[in-house]
Amino acid sequence: MPAMSTSFDEWLRSLGFKGNPFAEREAERERLLPTYFIAGPHYSDMLGDLRDPRTSILFADRGCGKTAYRLMIAQECRPARPDSPVLAATYTKFSRVLRVASGNPTDVTLEDHLEEVVRSIISSLLEELEARPEPFLMNAPEETKSFVRALVQRYIPKSLYPSGLRKTLQRIAGKEQKVSWDEMWQSNEPRHLSMWLLDTPLAMSRVARFWVRLYETVPGDLPNSHKATLEDLTEALPELDIDGVYLLVDELDENQELLSPKALSSFLEPLMSDWNLMKMPGLGIKFFLPRESMRSLTKRESIRWDRLPVYVLEWDDVLLRQLLQDRLGAFSDGSVRSLDAFSEIPVDKTLIRESWGRPRTLILLGDLLLKHAFKLSRDEPLIPAGALDEAIEEFRGRYPILLPHLRLDEQTGEVFIGSQRVPEKITETEFKALTHLYRNAGRLVGRGELVDAAFGTRKTITDQAVDAMMSRLRRKIEPDPSRPMYLITVRGRGYRLEVVRK
Repeated sequence: MPAMSTSFDEWLRSLGFKGNPFAEREAERERLLPTYFIAGPHYSDMLGDLRDPRTSILFADRGCGKTAYRLMIAQECRPARPDSPVLAATYTKFSRVLRVASGNPTDVTLEDHLEEVVRSIISSLLEELEARPEPFLMNAPEETKSFVRALVQRYIPKSLYPSGLRKTLQRIAGKEQKVSWDEMWQSNEPRHLSMWLLDTPLAMSRVARFWVRLYETVPGDLPNSHKATLEDLTEALPELDIDGVYLLVDELDENQELLSPKALSSFLEPLMSDWNLMKMPGLGIKFFLPRESMRSLTKRESIRWDRLPVYVLEWDDVLLRQLLQDRLGAFSDGSVRSLDAFSEIPVDKTLIRESWGRPRTLILLGDLLLKHAFKLSRDEPLIPAGALDEAIEEFRGRYPILLPHLRLDEQTGEVFIGSQRVPEKITETEFKALTHLYRNAGRLVGRGELVDAAFGTRKTITDQAVDAMMSRLRRKIEPDPSRPMYLITVRGRGYRLEVVRK
C-alpha cells in the first residue's frame, strides 16, 4: 500500500468530523458528555426528587455508564447548578479508608467510612461557598460559621494552615496580581487579616473575604463520632441556603482490594446496613455499583433490601443506536448521524450488536473501526469493508474484560452470556458437551474426548454428527455465529471454549 499523504485528523475532517467521536472512553474526561448523554434506563429513578433526597442503588456491568450517570446527576446539584436545592459530594476515593484497615476490606468500620464521607461533603461545601459566599458572609448565624470552621479544621486542616490560606488567596488573586504576603502575618491581632485584606488587590473579592472570615472565626465544638457530626452537618446546611446532600458513591471496582464481589460486599456492608444512615433526613446516598457484586451484596441480611430502591442498568440496541447517532452528531455539528453513510458495507448495526449493551464497548469499537478504516482507506473518505472485521478482532484481543463471559450453572442446566440467560433450549447432550468444554476452558478438546463426555464411552458417533451438534450449539450461544468468540472450531483437531467465567 502506498504511503498515506493525509493524517488521521485530516481524514476525519474529510468525513465531516471536527475530531474523533470515539477518542475518549472515560466519562470524566468527556468534555462534550452533556451534549450526547443519553438519560437511559433508571436515570430519573436515580436522580429522584432533589427536594427530598433519598438513598437508591444502581447496579451495572463494567462500561455500562455508571460514572456517566453519576457525573450528570452531579450536574443537577450544587456547586454545578446554582439554583439546585442540594449539594453533590462524591465518595470515590477509598485508599485512605483501606489503609486504616491495613488493606483488609472486612476490617473497615462505619466510622471509617463516615470520616471520608464528611470530608467529601466539606470539600464540596467549600467549593460551593467559594462560588456563592453570600450565605456564609451575610446570612448564616455565628454558630453555623463556627461549626463550618470546626469542620474544616478537623477534616481539611491544611486549607487553614497559614501556607494553605496563602496558597488559596494567591490562586484567587491570580499570577498577575502583586500581593504583599510579608505583611500578611505581621500581627496576630483579631481581625488583622480582614484589615490587611482591605489594602490589597483582593479587597473587592468576596471569595477572599470568605476565606479570611472563615480563618478568623472561632471554631465551635464537634461531636466525637463522625456519624453525629454528619447528622449535625445535614441539619446545619439550610442555614447556608442548602436543603440537603447527594452523596455519590462510585468507582469501587477501580480498587484492586475491592475487585472480588466478596471483598466489595464486606467493604460496603457497614455503610449500607446502618438503616438510620440510609434514611437520614437531608441525605440521599446514590450507590453506583458493579453488577457482579449484586448477588454477594444482596445475600447480606443486615442490609434492608426490602426498603432500598434497587435498579439494574441495561442498554438495548435502540438506546445504543441513539447514543451512536448523538455522538457522531456532536462531533460533526449534526451533519453525520451514521457511519453507514460513508462505509462500503453497513457497519452501524454490527457495531451496536458487538457492543453487547455497553456504551464503553461501542466507543472502543468505534475508535478501532475508524483507525483501521484510515489505514485501509488509501486516503479516500470511506470505511473499507475489511475495517470492521479487523476492529472486532483487535477489540476481542485487547479488551477481554469487557466481553460478556459465558457461565454455566451445572445444577440448573442454564447457560448465561454475561448477565443474560441463553433463551434457546439446550439439549441434554449439548449441555454435557458444553459442560466438558467449560471445565476445560481454554484447552483444545478433541472430537473423541467430546464424544465420550457427551454420549458415553460406548457410543460411536461420526465426526459429521459431532460437527452438526456443535454447529447447533454455536447458533444457540453465539449472538453472531459467523463471528464466534465462545465456541471456537480448530479445523481437523477439535473445539475450544473461550471467554469463560467460572
